[in-house]
Amino acid sequence: MRVFKKVRTAKRFTIELRDHLGIVRRFSGLTDRRQTEQMGWRIETLVEVRSARGGLGLEISRWLEVAPPALKVRLAAVGIIDGARVGGAKPLAELLQDFARHLGAKERTAKYVGECEAMLQRVFDECRFIAWSDITSGKVETYLKGLRDDGLSVRRSNGYLTVLKSFARWMVDTEQATESPLRGLRKLNEKIDVRRERRAATPDELRKLIAATAVSGELYGMDGEERSLLYRFCAETGLRANEARTLTAGAFDLDALTVRVRAGYSKHRETDTVPLREELAEALRRHLSGKLPTGKAFGGRYRRLTDRTADMLQADLAAAGVAYVDEQGRVFDFHGLRHSFVTNLKHAPSRVAQALARHKSSAMTDRYTHVRLNDERAALEMMLDLTARSSDEQARATGTDDVVGTDQQPYPIHRIHTPENGARFGALGGTNQQISAQVGANKNRVPVMENAVIQRGRRVSNPQPSDRQSDALTN
Repeated sequence: MRVFKKVRTAKRFTIELRDHLGIVRRFSGLTDRRQTEQMGWRIETLVEVRSARGGLGLEISRWLEVAPPALKVRLAAVGIIDGARVGGAKPLAELLQDFARHLGAKERTAKYVGECEAMLQRVFDECRFIAWSDITSGKVETYLKGLRDDGLSVRRSNGYLTVLKSFARWMVDTEQATESPLRGLRKLNEKIDVRRERRAATPDELRKLIAATAVSGELYGMDGEERSLLYRFCAETGLRANEARTLTAGAFDLDALTVRVRAGYSKHRETDTVPLREELAEALRRHLSGKLPTGKAFGGRYRRLTDRTADMLQADLAAAGVAYVDEQGRVFDFHGLRHSFVTNLKHAPSRVAQALARHKSSAMTDRYTHVRLNDERAALEMMLDLTARSSDEQARATGTDDVVGTDQQPYPIHRIHTPENGARFGALGGTNQQISAQVGANKNRVPVMENAVIQRGRRVSNPQPSDRQSDALTN
């Protein structure tokens, strides 16, 4: 390698060296001879790596990212570096178009791609990012902080960060960059800035909404019956508005009681087969009769289901007399139908509820499950009654002959007579009706020893059985 000026009046030095094919190549250098020599040494390193078909080291890769775009284009043209390395030299406007095409190739919806493109373009414009090397974590962090100070929610701020990091990860995966400059940034806790808290509707509210909507007029191109069926369908399957918007008549297998959501429109990018209740399947059969397999499932006179499903539901809630916002400020919007679906699965096994909700983790299912006031009251009713009573009052209320009163707080011992077993003792709790039910279920079992005392589930005395019990045990 040698560094020289073609003419004495030239401002820049020239680098001359042999490439991996043994061909003499010349590259335009810098105005400083020392810096030009360092550039030449790095180009020689690239030639050695290309000849050995090895990988670039971290230092040379980082230098290549910030190298002049014209130099990278020249190196790629003569085959010293891969053409993909030139991508980092493109303006961000071109890279953004490539990223949008990448999202489209992954079968992301046009709406999602458009939103990501708009968010990235806004950040690039307002931060004055022109090239990939302009993006730094400090600038992005400061910019997002300014947006939050101007009123942007934490959740929306996290959305911007998610899209930016997705773009940076794509740059690394396509080998247009060695590492993401945003790798150190983390999302903020969205719970500290909740702008809209959703609620789940009660079963009575859902029935009222569905019944009132069914007899209402047309709204957003759909008559009352179709809107009513749409609400019922989403409340009984948990499908999101965007998922319901993409359904066609051919997606339903009503004989098998299932509906299929394509991977391109499912939130977790996997094909979902969602089960249907038999009653809902019959209602869908009547609704879809006569439609072609490619015809939209919902949407009425419109080309597809309206994007204003939240406004549509709010209008139908008002007509049905169901509150859109409850006393605690929580809203019941269209996504609240999914919250209602998951909440109504609270008595199902956790893995079953998670599968039906199509969540990756049980924590997300718990987030969608709302505890209502009547659920809390029902749980309280299952607790022991701690009302202080005299021994006579407790005996009359529970049929208890003896209540052992010690510091260890034993369970009450009930003496129960049955025709088959005579006297029976057991630590039975609850009302008289519950005790009777337990007696009926256990009347054929061997009686507990008379005068036994049970404290916290263990026998502390075990006297000999009475003569009557001995006869019963012998027989």
